[in-house]
Amino acid sequence: MVIAWLLGIRTFAVAVNKMDLVQFREEAFRQVERDFTLFSSKLGCPAPFFVPTCSLDGDNISRRSERTPWFDRPCLLEYLEAIPIVSNGDFRNLRFPVQFVLRAPDGSRRYAGQIAAGVIRRGDPLLALPGGRTTVITSVRVGDEELESAASPLSVTLTLADEIDIGRGDMLVDPLALPSTGGRITATLLWMSAQPMQLGRPYLIKHTTRYVLARIARVCALIDPTTLDRRRAETLSLNEFGEVEIESHQPLTFDPYSENKITGAFVIVDPTGNETVAAGMIESGNLPERGNAHRPHPGAGRGLTVWLTGLSSAGKSTIGQAVYEELWARGHKVEWLDGDAVRTYLSKGLGFSKEDRDENVRRT
Repeated sequence: MVIAWLLGIRTFAVAVNKMDLVQFREEAFRQVERDFTLFSSKLGCPAPFFVPTCSLDGDNISRRSERTPWFDRPCLLEYLEAIPIVSNGDFRNLRFPVQFVLRAPDGSRRYAGQIAAGVIRRGDPLLALPGGRTTVITSVRVGDEELESAASPLSVTLTLADEIDIGRGDMLVDPLALPSTGGRITATLLWMSAQPMQLGRPYLIKHTTRYVLARIARVCALIDPTTLDRRRAETLSLNEFGEVEIESHQPLTFDPYSENKITGAFVIVDPTGNETVAAGMIESGNLPERGNAHRPHPGAGRGLTVWLTGLSSAGKSTIGQAVYEELWARGHKVEWLDGDAVRTYLSKGLGFSKEDRDENVRRT
């Protein structure tokens, strides 16, 4: 239940199953109801719907059971069919993360993506973030069909009145309903990697349609998913929940997860192994900086190649990976080419004679 609550679910039905094992006694059911209600009250959500069931015989599943005359509420199926469906769509505050920039036959640009929230109408003003330029929508299309308007969660292509610098990962929003923008956020994380989280280590955040380099600056609390108790921690391990502060090297454009489940959600990727290590939900942003946070290098200096050489097992790959991560964490554009990868592809078939080694160096 806690995991579902953290994901934004606020309405619950609790089927107390195997009532046949306690002879359908009301007091046994009420005890479970009281204990579960006490626990769920910590979440701050409405009281769940409780129903006593015996799934083996279908009691109170699709029909009301004669073996629970003391239960006068709907069976489980009746409840599920009657409960109002609350839309998760936000039709007020426009959010359009740009996924692709397309070149039309007439030379104009079209911006493709899924509407994360709100309604897009031809003629409406837009603000492009993070650039800050405003423009007007001139065309809304689904495939070759021209529309007057489109709403979340439809995928569309847009044509704008002005030629402005917009790329993948930018977000088009309503100028009168702005999202938050900042480089420091508080979020709830579910850690999904066998390797524990490392404070200060560079990770990639996949947020909407963009990747941003970031560091986890602090673990605010480790959250026990069974009791919701919070305690201090320095890291998160496999399947642990925690509240953390994250510093990104470029500003994120977001809403709290409670308001928008697309712009408020993200995953964390290990940049060296491309493994998804965590899923996160943004709680708030624009926090004050702590200490001397690493920031992208402001200059755009000359390129540089660092070539590490040495005997086999001398530690070249280990040092190379450490240099790669530190340069990336400081905001430099960097690539790491391992010698084994060169011999697997570019120098495939070469041996280790002097001639072959010289040829491997020449190709590299």
